[in-house]
Amino acid sequence: MEKVTKSPVVHLFFVLALCLFGAAELRADLLDSADMVGIYKPGTPAPIIVNNREIVVLRSYVFANAPQQRASAAVERIQKILSSSFVGNVTQRKYGDGQLIEIDSTPVFFLSPADVDIESGQSHAALVRNTIEHLRMTITEARELSDPTLLLWALLWSGGYLIAWLVITRLIFLLKKKMHHWINLQIAERVEQSKIGGIVKGTASHTIYTVVERSVVTFAWILVMITTYVWVTVTLERFPATRSWGEGMADSVLDAGSWVVTGILSALPGLATVLVIVVVTRIINRVLGYVFERVQQGEYELPWVDVDTIAPTKRIITLVLWVFALAFAYPYLPGSSSEAFKGVSVLVGLMISFGTTGVVGQAASGFILMYSRIIRIGEYVVIGEHRGTVQRIGFFNTILTTPFRETVTIPNSVILSSTVVNSTRMAETGLVASTTVTIGYDTPWRLVHEMLITATQRTPGIAAEPAPFVSQTALDDFYVEYRLTFNIIDRTTRRVTMTALHGAIQDVFNENGQQIMSPHYEMDPNSPKIVPPGKWNPPHSSP
Repeated sequence: MEKVTKSPVVHLFFVLALCLFGAAELRADLLDSADMVGIYKPGTPAPIIVNNREIVVLRSYVFANAPQQRASAAVERIQKILSSSFVGNVTQRKYGDGQLIEIDSTPVFFLSPADVDIESGQSHAALVRNTIEHLRMTITEARELSDPTLLLWALLWSGGYLIAWLVITRLIFLLKKKMHHWINLQIAERVEQSKIGGIVKGTASHTIYTVVERSVVTFAWILVMITTYVWVTVTLERFPATRSWGEGMADSVLDAGSWVVTGILSALPGLATVLVIVVVTRIINRVLGYVFERVQQGEYELPWVDVDTIAPTKRIITLVLWVFALAFAYPYLPGSSSEAFKGVSVLVGLMISFGTTGVVGQAASGFILMYSRIIRIGEYVVIGEHRGTVQRIGFFNTILTTPFRETVTIPNSVILSSTVVNSTRMAETGLVASTTVTIGYDTPWRLVHEMLITATQRTPGIAAEPAPFVSQTALDDFYVEYRLTFNIIDRTTRRVTMTALHGAIQDVFNENGQQIMSPHYEMDPNSPKIVPPGKWNPPHSSP
């Protein structure tokens, strides 16, 4: 059978016919506005609000009537009914493809299918049910507004709520004060029992107390704000004119709580996956740590690491392991797919890119320094103008301790670009050291060799094997340069040993009547510049 479609003109004549023959009990002003005619198009949403309560939001034109016009007309009709004697019976009547809402059989507004909020997924039948429920609540509140007894009870209840709020707020601040006193006593007792000095103890106590005190104050004010919110909500709900506001405040809290609970529940599978990744990563990290610890103690051997590189290797592998774990866990983190999370990720990436250029270069230098084994911890080295024992090799810098007990920190990039002299690597024991003297040509070089070797034999701390030796390193215009090379047994005593050796060299040369010449030699003195043995220990001096 062919379906017959009615035109708007047919609808209009149908409505007029109903009016003329009494088939529909519609008011003349509703018919004039064509509010119930089934021709609709979307418009700007307009709510119907009576006594601060939203009844429904109209979203469509009905013929030439915009949603704002329809809402204004509906408000006027409802207020006119509520201002007169009314029973308050709300009904609905199907009209065309929509529903006509009536109060005491008097039409007040029409709900078309186009008034449904499509985005919410609500059906037209559900919209009608909610509208009738809200309209009945509006009628109930209108009755309460005209009942002095109910308003008086509302005032009494709100006064009770105010007293309860004042009492609870007072209790919160009293509890905060007692917490301050108790925390102060606990911190003082704990700090007194700790093993730290007086000034540090006082500073630590003040810092800890300040942090805890501010935390307690913040928590107290949060409780006060929550209590105030609840008090305002229940007070507004007691009065008909503001009940919708109170319900809105309560609904916002419930919606927020529901959103939080839903978010937590939906995030549980992802968090469980992240937890598994973290646990597996920690297990692998602990196993590797156990292996590296045994290698460091000499129980195991690995071909690609030794005792000097075991610590940095462990740190590098741990870092790489956790970076991979983060990469695997990232998609399962709550909110990782949100635009905010993506924006933060981009920001962190840019900060790392621009802020770590120099850091990466320094770390690469440290990596090269560690694994090329140019220097090792405990070795005595000369780097540029600095000399000392290597105490620590980090990813960014290396720390030396000089013979004068000074600590020198040198960036690793500087070490790689400098000449490094290692006095320990080739030494069989201790470290290799040397000193230089210049002697005139009138002194037999064999005698000089003998005197220098004798000085090493008199100096404690110099190894007999390998035997010290003397080299003639230069034949200058007025003198010969002799270099004495030897091994110091304990590398930590280099300064003391060198001082003792220089004293022994002077003693031996004085005993043999030989003068040690300066590199700034100009002419022979009338008599040799020596100290006779009888004057080696003048008064007030130690031998």
